[in-house]
Amino acid sequence: VTTDFDPMLSKLIVHGRNRAEAIARAREAVQNYVILGVTTNTGYLDAILAHPDFASGDVSTGFLAEQADTLTAPGEDVSDLLMAAAALSDERLVSDVMQIPEMHRKMGGWRN
Repeated sequence: VTTDFDPMLSKLIVHGRNRAEAIARAREAVQNYVILGVTTNTGYLDAILAHPDFASGDVSTGFLAEQADTLTAPGEDVSDLLMAAAALSDERLVSDVMQIPEMHRKMGGWRN
């Protein structure tokens, strides 16, 4: 999903005692997000959250355009593919993936 679209596949809401804590929680959540069946931009979102200007709050509506060359481009990251390959070598995980309803039960239902 590119920045040209807003498909609202999911929503992440975090809070903290201050901006730094909220960003840390958001980064942890984005890094551990599980969304099946589509390519996501979680790596891009993590790069935004990790950017020093974003952390300090020194951003404007032009932030993404201004920092386009310093942010990881949306798309697949080789490290994500390597982690997926390693995960698929785990028979228990493969078994769970093959039984999608069971996996969803283990992960929990829809929460709003």
